[in-house]
Amino acid sequence: MAITESEVGARLDRLPIWPHPKSLLFMLGAGFFFAYFEGVNIGIALPGALDQFNASLGDGARVISLGLWGTLLGTLSSGYLSDRKGRRAALFCGVMLCGAGSLLSAFAPSLTVFTGARFLANMGSAAAAITIGSYLSELSPAARRGRHVATAVIPGMAGLASVPFIGLAVVPAFDAGWRIMLVIPALAAVIYLAGYRVMPESPRWLVTHGRADEAEKIVRRAEDHVRSRIPGELPPVDTRQTARPVAAPDTKEGGQTRKLFQAPNLRWTILFALIWFGFQVPVKSVLGLGVELLTRRGFDIAQSIALSIGLSVGVVIGALLAFAVTDMFPRKHSLAALTATSAVLIILMGIFPTTALIVVAWVAMGMVIGFSTPLLNLITAEHFPTRIRNRGASVSSALGDLGGVAGPYIAVAAFSAVGFSGAWFAFGGFLLVLLIPLAMTRNTNGTALESVTPGLPTDAPAGSEEETVTRTPV
Repeated sequence: MAITESEVGARLDRLPIWPHPKSLLFMLGAGFFFAYFEGVNIGIALPGALDQFNASLGDGARVISLGLWGTLLGTLSSGYLSDRKGRRAALFCGVMLCGAGSLLSAFAPSLTVFTGARFLANMGSAAAAITIGSYLSELSPAARRGRHVATAVIPGMAGLASVPFIGLAVVPAFDAGWRIMLVIPALAAVIYLAGYRVMPESPRWLVTHGRADEAEKIVRRAEDHVRSRIPGELPPVDTRQTARPVAAPDTKEGGQTRKLFQAPNLRWTILFALIWFGFQVPVKSVLGLGVELLTRRGFDIAQSIALSIGLSVGVVIGALLAFAVTDMFPRKHSLAALTATSAVLIILMGIFPTTALIVVAWVAMGMVIGFSTPLLNLITAEHFPTRIRNRGASVSSALGDLGGVAGPYIAVAAFSAVGFSGAWFAFGGFLLVLLIPLAMTRNTNGTALESVTPGLPTDAPAGSEEETVTRTPV
């Protein structure tokens, strides 16, 4: 009898350690590192590019704007490709597109080519980043799913944090330093070209697409990997979970996206779109306009850059904290606690903009980014069923990306109305408001991914067998 989705989940979830080669975690971490590096290195490279092409500040704004639309399109397209052709193919395509766009950016002969290349690079990096979350969640045992995702995301946060330091070392030292900054993310393509063959497809995705024999081989290989590292017998399979009813494999793709806007998935699509929107408004605003806001406050450019390095420090602290607590406490509660704390610190800085509080606020914003990136990507993926998991995550995230597009305009409006404090009030306010939809999500720690399969209960009554099998008390 062919293996079912519930059996795949039960056999993987019982494994006590990462059941795949560590080289796979390295590849996924490298993907995150270069994706996030590519997402922010334009801020360091853009002045040199504009000077090279004799372009205006308005031209630079168009480069940034088109890049953000590339991010949105990459997020959307990755969901479709990942759910149709597989997690591995979508991730590989995203990394390759990011590498091609980065190379074309670095060697662009004109502003037109440069602008188009930035669109492609942003599209590829966004596609890769959103796919890694779904891919990792489906390969990991439930009890350590958060830690495995955080392990891969920490290099991504290091990539983001390293940009100003690498930029300070490279850009002033070379005439073409800005081009060197842009070519660095292309290294991800080299790594994935070398390691693609060792990447397994998600067995959960395979079994839902009628490829049960391939899924069985991958699960058995994962079990053998664990046996080779831990003596003794593996923990028993939870027979209650394998006995759960499952939907039949569906190889037809038509209408899958429509399911995101039908019950029970509509609730999660709306909630996570709101959460991502509230998250992206302050994050993209600070990354894009934070230094400019400091100069408008009266700091010179060197002081402003130095103060903003606090964000790099906070990003790393947040990522390490996420690794430590993601499987210890309900993810939604951890997210809410750190987001609320950071929001208060940011608002306090708006009220009392002393140098010390400015540093604290930048560190707090960095911690929000470093902590929320692994947890929010993971908790989003955990709310959608396998057939549309990456599509659900990508559509929600893409709708949220509109917050990144709107954020700078919101920040400018707040600054014009109230001044420096107004912008930071807006940032802190958005972080506080997103706590409302976050509170309406499920606690997903230790939850079997199969518990969100359509037709199966996602909110079983307290004390029921379904809750015992698939839920952790909220």
